[in-house]
Amino acid sequence: MLCQHAPNNKGSRQLKFETTFNNQMKDHRLRVLFPTDIHANTHVADSIYEAVVRSNDVSASWINPTNPQHQHAFSSVFDEVHGVTVSNNGLNEYELLKDRNTIAITLLRATGELGDWGHFPTPDAQCLGESTVEYAIAFHGADQTSRLRTYHDAKNAQIPFSAYQTTIHTGHLKSKHQYLTIKGDAFALTAMKRKEGGDELITRGYNLTAETSAFSLEIEGLTPQVCNLLEEQLEEAVKAELTPAEVISYIWN
Repeated sequence: MLCQHAPNNKGSRQLKFETTFNNQMKDHRLRVLFPTDIHANTHVADSIYEAVVRSNDVSASWINPTNPQHQHAFSSVFDEVHGVTVSNNGLNEYELLKDRNTIAITLLRATGELGDWGHFPTPDAQCLGESTVEYAIAFHGADQTSRLRTYHDAKNAQIPFSAYQTTIHTGHLKSKHQYLTIKGDAFALTAMKRKEGGDELITRGYNLTAETSAFSLEIEGLTPQVCNLLEEQLEEAVKAELTPAEVISYIWN
């Protein structure tokens, strides 16, 4: 197994890793462990439109030897002094181990069957052969702003920056131009797209915190209107703050 610091990340606020291995074993799990030594009773994991807070202790009724959980882009543990955020690219299983409050990220889970209501053979799920996985670690202070920065960095790393060569052409935008302006550290943008069956622009995002948070979106020359997930305009006023874990969608005209 080869584990190395990912190259070409000058200026990144994350310490990124790339691990390559050739799996020839069946029915096992391979994990990377990040001992934090942070004294905390809860942690945060990126979930569906929410950075969910979970207890570091399992229920007394939980009799399984392990307690893996699901994450999207990151998991984080912190106290009143500092914190650690571990992000991943497609590695959705993690566990918070009580030993030193260690964040354990599953790199590979090889299994020959799935389903708890019968026997369903899944030989390809043994994941034999070579694999390369990516993950990263970041550190932050006690303030919420620095913690949210590590969350945004983890989510931004899911989609690498792309640049394309174009032909020479005229345009009306300035040489230095910011198309969309976001105000509010707690707001996570999840979609910026054309409306299904229309030309209007749709933006969507949510509050990363469990607190009411100030936020605004601005696109020069366009006016936002609140819409639902079906991209239907609603008779609601655009507001200057988000409630805890609120999902908000705009249609721009």
